[in-house]
Amino acid sequence: MSKQKDQFIALLGELFQLNQPELDFGLYRILHARSAQIKTFIDTELGSEIDAHFAGQSQSNAHDALEAARVKVAETLGEDAFLPTGELKPEYRGTKVGKELELAQQHARDGGGVLADDAQVYEHLYRFFSRYYDKGDFMSKRYFVAENDSRAAPYAVPYDGREVMLHWANKDQYYIKSSEALSNFTFELTAAQAKELGPQSGFDFLPPATTPLKVHFRLAAAAEGEHNNVKEGQERFFIIHAAEPLKLETNDKGLPELVVQFDYRPDSTKSGQAGTWQQKRLAEAEQVVGEQLANLVFKHPELRSFEQPLFAPAPTDKQPNRTLLAKYLGKFIAPHTMDYFIHKNLGGFLRRELDFYIKNEIIRLDDIEADDAPRVDEYLKKLRVLRKIARRIIAFLAQLEDFQKKLWLKKKFVIDTQYFIPLALVPERLHSEVFENPAQQADWKKHKLSGSSEKKTGQILSAPEFIKQNPGLIVDTSLFNSDFKQKAIAQIPNLDDETNGILLNSDNFQGLSLIKRHFQDKINSIFIDPPYNTGKNDFPYKDNYQHSSWMSMMQDRCNLAKDLLSPKGLFSVQIGDEETANVRCVFDSIFAERKNSIIVRRGIKNVQAQFDDIDRLSLGHDTIHTYSKCSGLRLPHLKQTLDEEKPGKWDTFWRGTDRKTMRYELLGITPETGQWRWEINRALRAVKAYDEYLQNESARKTLDEYYIENLQAGVDLDFVKLSDEGVAQYYVPPQAARLVSDNWLDIAASGNITDFQHEKSLPMLQRLISWSSDKNDWTLDYFAGSGSTGHAALSMPDSRRFILIEMGEHFEKVLTPRIKNAIYQKSLEAPKESKIVKIQRLESFEDTLNNLQLPDTPRLNSSTPESSEMTRDYMLKYWLEFETTGSPSLLRMV
Repeated sequence: MSKQKDQFIALLGELFQLNQPELDFGLYRILHARSAQIKTFIDTELGSEIDAHFAGQSQSNAHDALEAARVKVAETLGEDAFLPTGELKPEYRGTKVGKELELAQQHARDGGGVLADDAQVYEHLYRFFSRYYDKGDFMSKRYFVAENDSRAAPYAVPYDGREVMLHWANKDQYYIKSSEALSNFTFELTAAQAKELGPQSGFDFLPPATTPLKVHFRLAAAAEGEHNNVKEGQERFFIIHAAEPLKLETNDKGLPELVVQFDYRPDSTKSGQAGTWQQKRLAEAEQVVGEQLANLVFKHPELRSFEQPLFAPAPTDKQPNRTLLAKYLGKFIAPHTMDYFIHKNLGGFLRRELDFYIKNEIIRLDDIEADDAPRVDEYLKKLRVLRKIARRIIAFLAQLEDFQKKLWLKKKFVIDTQYFIPLALVPERLHSEVFENPAQQADWKKHKLSGSSEKKTGQILSAPEFIKQNPGLIVDTSLFNSDFKQKAIAQIPNLDDETNGILLNSDNFQGLSLIKRHFQDKINSIFIDPPYNTGKNDFPYKDNYQHSSWMSMMQDRCNLAKDLLSPKGLFSVQIGDEETANVRCVFDSIFAERKNSIIVRRGIKNVQAQFDDIDRLSLGHDTIHTYSKCSGLRLPHLKQTLDEEKPGKWDTFWRGTDRKTMRYELLGITPETGQWRWEINRALRAVKAYDEYLQNESARKTLDEYYIENLQAGVDLDFVKLSDEGVAQYYVPPQAARLVSDNWLDIAASGNITDFQHEKSLPMLQRLISWSSDKNDWTLDYFAGSGSTGHAALSMPDSRRFILIEMGEHFEKVLTPRIKNAIYQKSLEAPKESKIVKIQRLESFEDTLNNLQLPDTPRLNSSTPESSEMTRDYMLKYWLEFETTGSPSLLRMV
């Protein structure tokens, strides 16, 4: 086997995700289950076809062609055309036969041309596919010309002719990375040990056919599929779960499986470098697993088969005593740097690039012009073989990518739904059950209700008495069984109308997809505070693609959110200096109109104060960019209440602007230049109104009192008079508020109600929400963080309804308790206004992959020769879709 073929086989193993057969989770598990069929397909479709086409051919063809060219030169020019060294004399090199000889010599040096043998076909296949693949992702880099020693490879940007076009490296891809930490890692111990013994040759990606020994690493503190939030910057460590580090599970075939449980949390005992400390914690974990496994084996002898391979040697130069367990612990805790993207149309992209590659980097016009017809025909046949094989590989890769795209885009299932329900809406027949629930009683005490379940005499209050003393009580259905929850919500006639808030524990892309149908064009205010992408672990990005990863993440989610925004709604995004320019570029390309870029105050860290000079000024502001989906949207004035009301005053009615139609006689004056402030009819009414005030009310009321009295009656009066100096003046009413500009440095952007690192201030959020929405309108935040937006919406005097989407573990620890506390505050202040809040948890993309199932045997019988064409089409296009039909994550809802 040629070096080029070996190289390409290794690449195929990576492309088809078969290079790690011991991994047994997600798509790895599905592909490994059919690795025998994939191996047969590759051998048949790739190896056999190329080998058959090049059978019997050798590099002697090139030397035969060279000898024929020499003979032709001698016949045409004579033997004296050659130097004693055998080379053609310089004066004959420009002749037709001289050029043919030179080309034949080049072919012989190259081994017979660009496609002389199968090694060069494999070389071109490797070069083509490897240039687009990078650690689990296909990058949309459109190559324009080949790279050489003197020129870096430039790329072609697709351009559609518009005046200005925005493009970035990952524009054609969905960003799917919510975290760099896996919550569920599974490997097959037998296959892992076999891999450690040495690599398999050829296309053999199969593990040994023995009883599988599966080992799972799981996060005990988080449910399956949960990830840490992309905005959370606190340093955390994988620490063996103290309460139950090891446990035994049995699969559906009755075979034992070992589960090693971890917590992923900050470590208060940490000292020294983070990496060194994590390795110390892993060494402790390995020791605990050994001790616990020995105890489990005593109770469950069937686990004895795990002991020897789990602690088998897996040394490296730097870690000569490393065990197999330590090796896979290292894989589990390492940042998961693959699979950041899913291509939106991988097949179309690679097919276009393949044709361009063949035309630009393989075909040589000199070959076609110089060779005779049979050689050209043979050359084109080889090109067709290469193109056919490459297109079949593309079809297979597109099937894998399109299947993942289908899983990513499918509506995710709601795994759990709970409610915060005002007790006033719970049927009275359930009140005693509520009152007798100790978990609910503890929750009320936790939120410091003013009432007590005991009288001052020490006697226990009855349920009706307690409820009467605490009219703002909230029932948390998560503290009850499902039967109670169903009975409680069944009696609420208009559940949607009574729902004031929705909390979604989900990736924001999936959360937005779920609510799109119900809330399309219905949300008046959207505010987001996405990761600032500072490069300090606030956003996971692919190496060398920090900003393009972030832009892809923002674009797709913004497109979904735009569909939810009402025609009169306002979309606001707060961002720091690192990505503010890219926000403008992405959002300008999506929305019809940018309204404002508002400056807000942020906390300043003067970390450079210790130095004599600095490289730049400390950053003291963030920017809130606001957008509308419809051009020409008019917004109400945004006003700020003043500490003291300013009294009314008189100001000159003349303006320096020059409109001749606004020069008319008023109070005996006609301006020669400039103009009056208002058109004539309004000005005359204002003169008359002031005369009426002087005649009828001036003795009893000040002008300010008279103006306010009329304003409260719904009449907004204007006044114009002639001053003692003979100048026309108009009345400026009393001001209880001032108009707000795009300078919001009067309020801080950061809040301090929770310990959450990126909390936003309630006054700032309330100003934004009140500007773009009215009472009971919906507001949305799909980077909800600690829940500040929901808290702000609840605590406004004329409260709004809200939707918060967040996937971090602090959804349970910070966001949900904060919203519950805000509900209690609101319900205690105004019990009759208390409404329902719904809390839902969606399956994650990781859950969807892990819930895929395959039948034990392939559904297509490919053993007969007549089925070869059907088998090829099936493997290229349909097998993944067909064989996963019926998986729990792919149930079709009717």
